[in-house]
Amino acid sequence: MGWIKWTGKTLEFVGKLAQMESFERWAESQGEKIVTDVGLKTGGYVFGLGKDQKAKGIIWSELASLAKTSPELKAAIEDFVIHYPDVLGNVASKYSQLPDINVDLCVVPRYLVNRDALVEVKKRLDKSDELAKLKGGASLREYFFQELVSQLDETYSEEARKASADRPLELNDKWIVGFNPSYQWRGGAGHYFVYSSYLRTGKNAKKEYKKEGKKEAGEMLTKCLKWLGELSASERDQLEAKFP
Repeated sequence: MGWIKWTGKTLEFVGKLAQMESFERWAESQGEKIVTDVGLKTGGYVFGLGKDQKAKGIIWSELASLAKTSPELKAAIEDFVIHYPDVLGNVASKYSQLPDINVDLCVVPRYLVNRDALVEVKKRLDKSDELAKLKGGASLREYFFQELVSQLDETYSEEARKASADRPLELNDKWIVGFNPSYQWRGGAGHYFVYSSYLRTGKNAKKEYKKEGKKEAGEMLTKCLKWLGELSASERDQLEAKFP
């Protein structure tokens, strides 16, 4: 089980950190020296036998226990998790700098969302005293932030994959009407299709306006898919050069 789940309406931090394969990769790469140092100090490292699981276990347990021992840190993480979709909405609001053939429908590359989400979580939590005390230091904090954003991306994009013009995923006063996980941008694969027409997509929009919006979004999505499929490498480069 991951750290994040979808409740049907919002994202939720489960409160218990399951050890991921990514932690093992961190311990074998960026965290290798840290694991060695912790092992030497705790007896969890034996020369000639490589990194002992005890040293990695100490580092992981300390990180995993924070959500239990620090209600303040848990609350801060939960707040960031709940507002992760807002990052997508903020990027979508810069529609004039994103790929679009109509101002009401734009394409939001997922890597832009996760780039900004990583900046946001660091701004909120990188100075946390609880995180600062971790034996893994700045490198472990970086791992934690990246893994948190990665799991938010995975959970939210999986939900967005089910979205369509007829059954949009609401994003404040916008709609996600589709998700393509494989379309390649230079920063990474995948993008969201975000439709926005306040009279039709607003929280208090009338039923008939929402119906009109779904019809319009479907028509725009059909045109946008065709347009993206016809883009040349140079045209895509020109688009990406102006990404926000």
